[in-house]
Order: sequence, then structure tokens, then C-alpha cells
Amino acid sequence: MNLTRILVMMLLILTATFVSCRTAAVRNIPLNSIPATQDKALSTDEIESSIIRGGSKVGWNMRKIEPGLIVGTIQVRVHEAQVNIRYTANTWDITYRDSKNLKYNGEKIHSNYNKWVSKLADAIRTQIDEDEAAVPSKKK
Repeated sequence: MNLTRILVMMLLILTATFVSCRTAAVRNIPLNSIPATQDKALSTDEIESSIIRGGSKVGWNMRKIEPGLIVGTIQVRVHEAQVNIRYTANTWDITYRDSKNLKYNGEKIHSNYNKWVSKLADAIRTQIDEDEAAVPSKKK
């Protein structure tokens, strides 16, 4: 009876270990259009600010590398992910840059990475929308 319990416990531990190590294809966020109307549009500097604020709100450290490029980094326990966020006044996208302890093999990565990147993209979209809504109309 004790041997059966030990075997069941070992099986449960192994199953939990394998389930928690899921990998998936790396998710990049392709070009996203930045909505603008004729009388309301954000400048490139305002887009940059929106991206930085949006990412920061969901736990990403956002660092401008050069005009048109921000690197976002998130650390969760012993895991780290970095993404490139390229942007213009009209578009932005997110691509994989680097990671630590996320089992990246050139094609696949721990599935939590994709959740973090999706949450980052949603936060950026929301922040851009909010900032554009706050821009006063240029019509007279």
C-alpha cells in the first residue's frame, strides 16, 4: 500500500512538471495600424510615450534604444523576456529579442511568453487609443 502511494505521488509530480513546461511557437505581433482621423493624430513622440506607458502599466520595463525602437523587458521569478517594439507615427509591432529560462529553441518558447506579449500588445493598443482620444480636435 505504501509503495502504491509513493508511485502515485511520483506520477503526480512528474505530470505536474511536464504540464508546467509547455512550449508554443513564438508569438510576434505584426504591424498594427495606429488609428488617426484627419483632425486628430498622435505624433511619433506621443506614440513612443504611449508605448512606454502602456508597457509599464503591465509590468514591462520599457527602454528607448533609438528613434523608432523600444526594448521591453519583463522578469517573472527566474524568467526574463525581451522584445523589440518598432514604431512610426502610423504603425507599431512587437518581435522576440531574447529570453532567459523560457526554453527558447529558435522556434518555440514557454507558453507564458506568448501570454505576456499578448497582454503587452493589448496594453499598448489601449494606451494609444486613450491618448488619441485625449488629443484636442484640430478643426476650427
